[in-house]
Amino acid sequence: MQPMRKKLLVLLVILSVHASSIALVDMRNANFSKTFSVWRFEKSQFTLETTYNSRTIYNGLFGFGWCSSLEGKLDWVSQKKDQIRYTSCGAGQETIWFLDPAESTGSERVFRSNQFQDLTRLLRETGDGFVFDYGQNHAGGVSRQMFDPEGRLRAIDQNNSRINLVYEGELLTEIREDGGEIWKVEYSILGKIRSISTPGNKVMLFEHDPMDNLTSVVNGWGKRYNYSYDQMHDLLRIDFPDKTSEALVYDTTHDWVIQFKDREECVETYDYMETLGSSVYSSWVTKTCDSEVVGRSRYDFVNSGGKLIEVDSVVNGIQLQIKYDASSGAPTRIDAGPHSQFFEMDPSTAQDIRRRMAHFNEDPNLIEEEIVQAQKKAQPSTQ
Repeated sequence: MQPMRKKLLVLLVILSVHASSIALVDMRNANFSKTFSVWRFEKSQFTLETTYNSRTIYNGLFGFGWCSSLEGKLDWVSQKKDQIRYTSCGAGQETIWFLDPAESTGSERVFRSNQFQDLTRLLRETGDGFVFDYGQNHAGGVSRQMFDPEGRLRAIDQNNSRINLVYEGELLTEIREDGGEIWKVEYSILGKIRSISTPGNKVMLFEHDPMDNLTSVVNGWGKRYNYSYDQMHDLLRIDFPDKTSEALVYDTTHDWVIQFKDREECVETYDYMETLGSSVYSSWVTKTCDSEVVGRSRYDFVNSGGKLIEVDSVVNGIQLQIKYDASSGAPTRIDAGPHSQFFEMDPSTAQDIRRRMAHFNEDPNLIEEEIVQAQKKAQPSTQ
């Protein structure tokens, strides 16, 4: 049996926008999510991604349960307008930003978030909207998103090149790349994106059923993906261009994913405590390939005041404990068993771990390698 088949494709805790075309079952809340790359724009290297989530009720540009990298948004959470919420992907991770009076001026108000201790990450309100600086790009510049005064995404700066989003009323009608092509966006009678195309006949195609479910995608590379759903919009099957497929089974009473079959016909079976979501609860996964059990894992979650503060897991016999800061949600202490150290992480290291955490439980053998990389940036502490 190939080692690749023994990987547990289980996400311990959803922490960031996912890598392309990787299936993730979140053992914390029993949902399934998967992200697909639809096209990468040549000059900016901006990737148009769509993400399905089985627990969301978001009904966006690409269909029910789907959000995209074109749909980030901002909205106020306080009448005083001193707190603003950023939602990635239209229905993804939410971050609350607080006004920083010390850094604000008459022409520009600066907001910061407890989730991003890195001071280069900030949100600014300017005269014509908002600017979100979210990191350094590969060209050495600042990657940022720009929003109009209503909080609608209107531009993305990446790789020292800009993607501009053009609207007519509420509808996105064009995607313009500085010095590049203009992509026209067309809609179906359901109000969902039907096609994104250029005059040079590059085209992305999207089909939907009458319930707003996305049923087919032909991406910018000409590859077709087909999707099937139940009556509750739960994704049941994904058919890939190479004739392989993935399939899911749900507990429809609780809306929990209870089984996932991957493209190699391996099956993961999930069990959850009835108290899923309470202050302390557990979940389990068993993976079987060719009738042979190749992996067993258990996850114990501890919450305080509705915030995750600790996860204890055993993945194929490897113990992993992660403790989180209750206010920021960032991991602060990791123990990966007897062969690794306990260490306290400074804020920048904590954010780095947070971005990489999604990879920890795809393959337990990667855990210690990731810990070693983290230790290069953190000062070991004495127990």
